[in-house]
Amino acid sequence: MRAGGRHGRNDGRHVYAGVVIARALGWHQANQAQIGPAEPSAGQEARDALRLRYAKGEIGREEYLQGKVELED
Repeated sequence: MRAGGRHGRNDGRHVYAGVVIARALGWHQANQAQIGPAEPSAGQEARDALRLRYAKGEIGREEYLQGKVELED
């Protein structure tokens, strides 16, 4: 009998399974990188513009809060 007992036969299967999983994960990550980030929605762009105008002092707090509530609907 070998030093590993019956488990010696399964060691190759575990290594093979690990390689298959690692390759699959690598392929998935590579495909995600090619897709790129999602474009912001029109609502997100509007919220960003509102925040920017408030940060620049172009609109006051009340107008900012009102716009924020309106954009949430």
